[in-house]
Amino acid sequence: MTVHVKPDLTSPLAVSDPKIRKMLQLAGLRFVCSRARWLEDEARRIGIALKSGAMTSDEADEKLAEMGLLDLCYPEFMADAAISNEITLIDAPALRDDSRLTAPRYRTPPCTVDAFFYVVRLGDAPRLAAWLEDHPRDKEFLLNLLKDRKNGRP
Repeated sequence: MTVHVKPDLTSPLAVSDPKIRKMLQLAGLRFVCSRARWLEDEARRIGIALKSGAMTSDEADEKLAEMGLLDLCYPEFMADAAISNEITLIDAPALRDDSRLTAPRYRTPPCTVDAFFYVVRLGDAPRLAAWLEDHPRDKEFLLNLLKDRKNGRP
């Protein structure tokens, strides 16, 4: 007698191998974390520019719309306005004291590191060279990371 087993369709990840599924989930979480750091940095830049007058409210709205954040921002602000009859910016420490702010140090996103090692594993030197030329901000870090891994460092 043949028994047919239906796959578990409760998960949005239709991957039956648990190891591959876990790897995909971890890669997705790394992407979300890097996207969150980017979003925080962009929001801080817009807030500082708006507060200092380097950006108008219309320009800020345009930036927020480009990032798909108008729907996230304005409902919260409008709820505040209905309660207090004025729209107030959240009193974030990073936006209060501009003198403490410096440009955040660039960090290579984890998804770029993963893509780099994928290209390395392909063993195609011209493709790797071209890929690195497309990622000039990451090149030095990635080559040092590769060197460290070849020398046995994690």
